[in-house]
Amino acid sequence: MKLAHTFQLLGRTGDATDELTIVAKLAARAGRGLEALATLQAILALDPGHTETQQLLSSLFARDGGGRVVRAVDEDEELTDPSRVAPVEPVFLLTTPSDAKDAVIEELDIVTASDVVGEEEVPREISEHDIVGSIDDEVAVSRAQLPLFGALSPAAFESLVTKLKSTRFPKNGIVFEEGAPGDSVLLLVSGRVRVEKLDGNERVHIASLVPGAFFGEFGYLTDRRRHARVVAETTVEVLEATRPVIEEVSARHPEIRETMLELYGRRLVETMSLFSPALRVLSTDARARWLARFARRSFARGTRILEEGTRGDGLYVILRGDADVEKRKKNGELVRVATLRGGDFFGEASLLTGLPVMASVRATSDLEALRLPPRELADLLAEAPQLRAVLQEAAVERKLFTESLVAGRAQGTQKKGDPVLL
Repeated sequence: MKLAHTFQLLGRTGDATDELTIVAKLAARAGRGLEALATLQAILALDPGHTETQQLLSSLFARDGGGRVVRAVDEDEELTDPSRVAPVEPVFLLTTPSDAKDAVIEELDIVTASDVVGEEEVPREISEHDIVGSIDDEVAVSRAQLPLFGALSPAAFESLVTKLKSTRFPKNGIVFEEGAPGDSVLLLVSGRVRVEKLDGNERVHIASLVPGAFFGEFGYLTDRRRHARVVAETTVEVLEATRPVIEEVSARHPEIRETMLELYGRRLVETMSLFSPALRVLSTDARARWLARFARRSFARGTRILEEGTRGDGLYVILRGDADVEKRKKNGELVRVATLRGGDFFGEASLLTGLPVMASVRATSDLEALRLPPRELADLLAEAPQLRAVLQEAAVERKLFTESLVAGRAQGTQKKGDPVLL
């Protein structure tokens, strides 16, 4: 990498791309797919038409028909024994000691296919001071560390990654701020970032992301703004895919957007569970188990999710969107009791008491929610008595407030973010 940088400063682009190509192959051999990917991006930045890099991108994450990662093999190559990889000719630095060369040659002689693809183990680490790499032994590496790319075909993968932009951030640098404009998706190549979200005046640590994770999809798929703050915990390198790039590639490979939507939904559920007054009282393990038992529901703007006077059909937790809680007075006048937002829950009071729903809930925007059926809620309350205590206490408070509001003895609505139980 240092040689490549030096050649680049000297204007020797061809030599720089040669060195980077060797580094990319060495990273691929060791199963470090993200490092290989980032290095290939550096080559394309120097020489967008570099043919060998395009071929390496195609073979870097190749799969066989069964979805397994396999070694990339030239069309005219035949492997009579698939458990062996043919010996290759290593390339050394001018400063490589002779004893290091001998050790490397001996190491290459015993590499097997299972070593190469990383199914059970990978070859032992070889110092970058000993060897630059093997120039004609491209191998495929696992895409498990690349959730955004894991379901893509090789053609879709190549089309997308060749158009990504590479950026580095120093330790404690702000990758982006919550609320800032944002219309791109970022892949973390190296380092670690911390994701934070404001809850009132407090910043909540949502997650720490490691190489292979991607982020920024909330704003891309919704309102084109950042929904969390992302801070570099170490020096990090990211690859950025802008909207024009994603839309251009998705037009030919729709699985890219489908993958993003799937991961967006999963992450939305996990994030909102941290802010829901109901789910927050559960332990981390219990929360993860129970989230899998909730069903996702979508409601168009104006839909009445619960109707006053009917039987409750489950516990709802809002993932995205707003809803109004409405209570009808005896004279027929409709009173807005409260507004529900992401993280708020409703529907449980009817299930706890066996009485009809005491107020209606109407979606005031397109809304996504999680629903837990009555029988499942009963099982959850049996396992987590602390949740029953929270629900019962809040239910009494909300009931008294609603009755006072309808009778004209209370003014306003419940403060933003508080749970409303119906």
